[in-house]
Amino acid sequence: MNSSTIKWLGLILLLLGLGQGGRIWWHERTSLIHGNLGEESYEVLIPEDLDREDGGYMTLSFGYHLVPWPKFFQGDPVVSTMEYQKGPPSKFITRMSQIWSPGNAEVIIEGPRTPEAGMTVNQWKSCLESVFCVSKKNRFTEIVLRDLVKHRSKLKSLQWFESSALDAGRGLHLGIDLGSEWLERFVMITDSGNTQNFTLKSAKNEIGEAARTEFRKIMKGFTLRDDLKIPREWISARLKGVDLTRISSIPDAKLKYQKWIETQNLLFSQIAIDPRNVAPFFHLAGVTHMLGMSLLKEKRTYFKNQESWILNVQPLLSALLQYAGDFPDSGKEKGERGAALANMDSLLQDFLLLKKKVSK
Repeated sequence: MNSSTIKWLGLILLLLGLGQGGRIWWHERTSLIHGNLGEESYEVLIPEDLDREDGGYMTLSFGYHLVPWPKFFQGDPVVSTMEYQKGPPSKFITRMSQIWSPGNAEVIIEGPRTPEAGMTVNQWKSCLESVFCVSKKNRFTEIVLRDLVKHRSKLKSLQWFESSALDAGRGLHLGIDLGSEWLERFVMITDSGNTQNFTLKSAKNEIGEAARTEFRKIMKGFTLRDDLKIPREWISARLKGVDLTRISSIPDAKLKYQKWIETQNLLFSQIAIDPRNVAPFFHLAGVTHMLGMSLLKEKRTYFKNQESWILNVQPLLSALLQYAGDFPDSGKEKGERGAALANMDSLLQDFLLLKKKVSK
């Protein structure tokens, strides 16, 4: 190839880059996706004991997805938490976490995002598999994968996954080797192009390997919707069946903890799919307070991670108070919102006071 031909090829590539917004230089240094994705297909796995009272899995909704979520991981209840980030009531919760095993396995759930209006899942598949479509891939990276760009050199696997089953999950599956940890993400994409991230951060040990196996299993049980009507109806119906008085009176402390934590997870799910309603924030604060107070008073250890749960109570109550404070006062009675916030603050102070007494 002579020098003249090389110059012409260089000019063509430059023009292609300008046609995509003149961002080839930026794309090469920041994007995780360069086309030629691998593909993986899977069979949908629905646990046989899903939503049974004595079963190990419960259907939860996060955004546009209905998921067979585990109630337990290695014998301990799966505990959720979140930090305050500006969002509700106008936007979805940005991020919430589930601690499967402290220091070994954490699942991070991010709220729905739309990288580019009008792009369908099939269009995204074609774009992400292409070596072109640069500006849209840049946009996808910026909106959906921005936090992973710094680990670009550590990317070990990147595939498009899908199933032939109706309403099954579709999207990107990627893995990043962080040395002592493995980071694995499923980017679910609905038919109309809404995306949502589900990420497992796990240690490279036996517990982490068990978490990775379980995580991949539940990702294969997803049902995707393009609207929130069905998920909202599902969670509302489940919560209507919850009787906190009955749970509080359960004589078996171990079972009582399980039921409180299941109720917490249902409320986390409701918050994830309906950020416009302040009531779930109040209810979650109440259940978290009951759980926290009981844990502080408990003399026995029923679960190996039980002590670590106490660490989540204060930051969660504080975050819920901040979230509730962002809602406008829509109460029928003047001062109703202020009274509700004052009650949430008293729950937090009540917990902190008992924690201080116990520590002495």
